[in-house]
Amino acid sequence: MPSINLNLTEAESLKPIEEGAYPATVMEVGEVTQGPKAQYVAVKIQISDGEYEGRTFYNNLPIEGKGAGIFVDFINKCLDLDYDVDDMEDLAFDTDELIGAELTINIKNEEYPKGSGDIRSGIKSTSKKA
Repeated sequence: MPSINLNLTEAESLKPIEEGAYPATVMEVGEVTQGPKAQYVAVKIQISDGEYEGRTFYNNLPIEGKGAGIFVDFINKCLDLDYDVDDMEDLAFDTDELIGAELTINIKNEEYPKGSGDIRSGIKSTSKKA
């Protein structure tokens, strides 16, 4: 088997971290992607302080269907807005406005994939910056 040399200077850790609430910043908002059930946008969020500062997580936010309200809730928390999906049929929004937004992420640990014994940390929920 040939030998390879991995460049890990930009590799992101997948080690689990302690469950809890962490201050975080929105670093990137991706392009619209077609998922198995709906289109979504991947948002890169980075812990901004403490022991795990710099650790990154991704949150996939649906832009259509029943789950689209999750994206509106995220916008509201990041930008301290009050959009109400009960009063709207659509929302035109520039995702660049989210870059640099500060919020709190609540981390949970789960076995993934189920039955593997491997534990990973992920975003359980988000809230306005504490």
